[in-house]
Amino acid sequence: MYRISSLIDLETTGFFDYINSNYIILVEWSENIISYIKEDFITVSIEKLDTDINHRKIIFS
Repeated sequence: MYRISSLIDLETTGFFDYINSNYIILVEWSENIISYIKEDFITVSIEKLDTDINHRKIIFS
């Protein structure tokens, strides 16, 4: 969703066809469309750890 800059852009992706369903939807770069996402969502963040390049921290909020 990193190229989305307007409601029209978002509509052309078919986003609302999926968001109004009973499916689980995973959206990358969702901060660009946060105002269009329903309130019942979970944010997942993945971060590198400074102590070991092979490990990641996954945060659910």
